[in-house]
Amino acid sequence: MAPSTSITDLGPIEELRAALWGEMVLPGETNWEQAVKVWCYPAQGKARTPAVVVRPRGTSDVVTAVKYATKHRIPFAVKGGGHTPANLGIANGGMTLDMSLMRSVFVDPVAKVAVVDGGALLGDVDMETALYNLCVPLGHAPVTGMGLALGGGVGVATRLFGPTCDHIIGVTLVTADGTVHDVSADGPDAELLWGLRGAGAAFGVATKIRFRLNDVTGHCGGVMTWRDEPGHETFKAVARFMRDVGYHTPGFSTNLNRITPDGGPPVLVSQMVLLGEPGREEETMKILEPLRALGPITDSVRPGGYIDCQFAHAKTLARSPPHYEIWTAGTLPLDACTDNFIDALAEQLCERHPDDKCPLSLGGCDIWGGKLCSTDAPVAFAASKCEFSWLHITSWIDPTHSDDAVAYNRATRAELGRAAAARMVVEPYGNFGSTEEHMEDEVLIKRAGGADNLARLRVLKAKYDPTNLFASHHFVGLERKSS
Repeated sequence: MAPSTSITDLGPIEELRAALWGEMVLPGETNWEQAVKVWCYPAQGKARTPAVVVRPRGTSDVVTAVKYATKHRIPFAVKGGGHTPANLGIANGGMTLDMSLMRSVFVDPVAKVAVVDGGALLGDVDMETALYNLCVPLGHAPVTGMGLALGGGVGVATRLFGPTCDHIIGVTLVTADGTVHDVSADGPDAELLWGLRGAGAAFGVATKIRFRLNDVTGHCGGVMTWRDEPGHETFKAVARFMRDVGYHTPGFSTNLNRITPDGGPPVLVSQMVLLGEPGREEETMKILEPLRALGPITDSVRPGGYIDCQFAHAKTLARSPPHYEIWTAGTLPLDACTDNFIDALAEQLCERHPDDKCPLSLGGCDIWGGKLCSTDAPVAFAASKCEFSWLHITSWIDPTHSDDAVAYNRATRAELGRAAAARMVVEPYGNFGSTEEHMEDEVLIKRAGGADNLARLRVLKAKYDPTNLFASHHFVGLERKSS
């Protein structure tokens, strides 16, 4: 889609370039393709295109860019990892702030705190914290950006430690007027810290995020893979293990995903984390015996293997070509995850998936619950009783397959809803959901974890972003007054 803003609509743009320590890139200039690169394209095939990209090197550059966009009323968006299927990090016809030059991670192993630049990827954080047997519970893919944390954050270890956002103890935030806020629980913007833990992209640009770290000394972790044979009995067996054993075992978490790496035969992948005491790792791993009896084709679960777990999909992701995506997801209480539901999950995600047309898809399930559901952050985890979760990322390369991919995605949501006997909540978690141009309050209430949370977020929005400069996020409609 061509930009709707011409270069003459951007104001004295060369003055902006001169004021930056970082880079400003216009269409056709060197680095343009890299500056606008995103992980995937929307299902409808209408990629967004900005009129200008600013690549800051620090908070000062962010202030300069934000002030300029506000003064000249330029549509604005922030691109971290570029992973949202709706391309929320690209301001169509406006200014995109590409944070990729700001990826520093500093770890204080004594204080157990990490200070992370706003453009860092999850893998940047995991690699640095793992040096000290520390972790922030992050998402499943190391190439995802900090938008995951500001939007909630779920991954293999979050049921053990709580969502990523609960580990945010401070944020350096640039708001629409160019003010730099040092946001913390004991500062003047304490309520803003609460809002940043779930709806963070709606209030400003986070240039640094301070995370509380967890000690994982004595842990085990890694990955198991199996072939997805006809009948999908292994998929069903692993899912039942997750429900019957994994969910009820303290200190254990795992997931299950089906992929077709490099267009080959489908493979089942489970990322695993097991917490335990140093010197007793072999005893800790005894819980895995039923899974190992299923005959995995690879098994890297070992003492100290948390980093292996976090990078399970790294090689596959690195080889992924430009493609289209549409996501759908749901959560349900554990007692609704019946054998019939697991059979339906296997049927829909494995048997009916169009492998030939959508070779890059990833679909599967996670056990949630635990500390993930005890958060007070403005996210859907606690309010929706998220104990068992499923997600399907339908991905394809050929745009002529878009209609089939979207139809499959919608059918999956409908079929699994019927199998859950109306006890499933569809796309409650914003980072997993689709994003529409206008959202009804019913959707926003679900994503915020309740009407009271939505009301609090709207007060913050009116205070810190009254002109709605930061309009590209998972809470479209937050700027409205509650109905």
